[in-house]
Order: sequence, then C-alpha cells, then structure tokens
Amino acid sequence: MIEALLVGQLTWNMPMLICLLVIVLAYIYCARYWDYSGIHTLHISLFIIAAGLFYLLLGSPLKTISHLSFSFHMTYMSILYFFGPPLILMSLPHIVTQFANGKKTVLLCKIALYLFAVCFLLYHIPYVMIFMSKYASIRSLYEYLLLLLALLMWWPLVLPSYINKKRYAFLNGALLMPSCMVFILAAFMGAGNNPMLTQLSAMLCMPADMNIQPLPPPFNTALDQFIAGLIMLLFHKFAIMLTAKMGEVYKNKPRF
Repeated sequence: MIEALLVGQLTWNMPMLICLLVIVLAYIYCARYWDYSGIHTLHISLFIIAAGLFYLLLGSPLKTISHLSFSFHMTYMSILYFFGPPLILMSLPHIVTQFANGKKTVLLCKIALYLFAVCFLLYHIPYVMIFMSKYASIRSLYEYLLLLLALLMWWPLVLPSYINKKRYAFLNGALLMPSCMVFILAAFMGAGNNPMLTQLSAMLCMPADMNIQPLPPPFNTALDQFIAGLIMLLFHKFAIMLTAKMGEVYKNKPRF
C-alpha cells in the first residue's frame, strides 16, 4: 500500500548532498588548520552528524514519507526542529560561542523562543494549513523562519557560561507544551477523524508537483493524531535534557 502511494515520489536531492559534502570538507579543513579557534574532534563529529541528519530530513525520501500520517509528520518535525539545531550549535568552535555570549544574546534567544512557540502552533492550525497549502513560496519562507528561530531558541542551552539553563529549559518546555497538546486534545475532540485535516497535513511542506496521498484508515484516526502529539511532547523533553547534558560535556573537552 505504501509503495503504491509513493510511486515516483522517492527521490534523493543530489545537489543538496554535494553542497553538504563540500561544507563538511571545508569545516574539517578549517578545523585542521585553524585549531586556534577551539575546534576539536567532538565538534567535527557533531557537525558531520548534523549534516547527515539534515540531509536525511530535507534531501531524502524521508521528507515525502513523513507526510503519510500525522504521527510520521510530527516525528519528522520534532527531529528537524528539536535535534538538528542543537547539533549544529554544539559543533561550533569556542570562538563563536564566546563571541555570541552575553545578556543581549540571551534576550534575543528568549524572544526567538516565544516566536517559535507561536509560529509552530500556528503552523498546524487548519486555517493556516489551508492558506500555506495554496502558496508554496510562503510555506517555504515560513519553514526557513521556523528553522532560524529554532537555532536561536536552543542557543542558551548550548552556551557554556549561561547559568540559568534549568530555568530556560523549563520555559522552553512550557512554551512548546500547547503545540503538543493541541494534537492530543484535538484527538479526543474528534478532529483527528477529519479527512480534510489529514489531506492538509499531507499537502503541507510538499512541493507543488508532488502527488502524495495520506495513508488510508486505520492510520488517519484520532489515535494517530494523539500519538503525533505524544511523540512531539516526548521528543521535545528528551531534546532539552540531551542538549543541556551535551552542552556541559563538550565545553570541557580539550582543544583540537
């Protein structure tokens, strides 16, 4: 069944792969000859993992597969916005983290956190879905905005010298809670059985020439939407704990 729905859709973005390989090689070259910047082997490993993760999410058939159901889609979104940005930030050399460290930076990150929470919630409201499903360019800009805000909102948890990480982690979790709960509550209210919303979730984030169809029942049910909200909630909590823990570990590593 899944193969029939995806026939002709499973393509790999080779230009993106080439660009990412060039970026990774350039990063490794800089790490080898610019060791004064504080780049060490852990940074390099994290950068390679982050590049591979972004390619799997944005340049592989996984992007298409993720729109077959609510739970697939929210798993994809959670990994993209909750795990990808922290990996990128933790792969930066110490000279960058030291340069972008201060009260103004943290204030900017808090503003980004509030904006991300609002934008991420709006992203999956039906009326917004309908609007963005009609305009691919606006949808793409919205996604890039979410990714930029995600990079900023994870920054305080990566900063080695930021002392209020527990408070910021709590704020991060509290603000993202409504985005997770809206799916869980909608499932209990019966919105998960709405075929229009299912079709919109499949259309969202997809190129205009894609002809993907969501999975038929029993996938498109309230249970699937409940699982989607639960997955996003658990992934976000785990990402917060992992980022805070890794932020403490990598700051004490010796320089490359």
